[in-house]
Amino acid sequence: MERITLGGPSPLYGGLIMGHACTISANENAPSFHGLILTPTLIVITDGRPTETRLLSGPDVQDESHMEEILSDVATAVREIDGANNLIFFIGVGDYNKSFIEHTSAIIASKL
Repeated sequence: MERITLGGPSPLYGGLIMGHACTISANENAPSFHGLILTPTLIVITDGRPTETRLLSGPDVQDESHMEEILSDVATAVREIDGANNLIFFIGVGDYNKSFIEHTSAIIASKL
């Protein structure tokens, strides 16, 4: 992880949707172990500071004027992943936005 170069936008929604597509594919051929079906798990490593959902290039700067849209998009993706009975965990790294990660994780926990 130390060798990863930081920079550029980080549209979390896009990453979640791509991860969800992978879980759908993996679920089609889900392995089993002693009769237990092993379901895919998404582990999201994030600073909790997603950039604008539709930003394709430019600096990795969070635009507060788009936060409502970003939160809505991320919440939609998390609900879709959770609704497909896949596990999803968020791990904060660096100077991460704890409230964003807690808010996003609460979407999953709210159904318990």
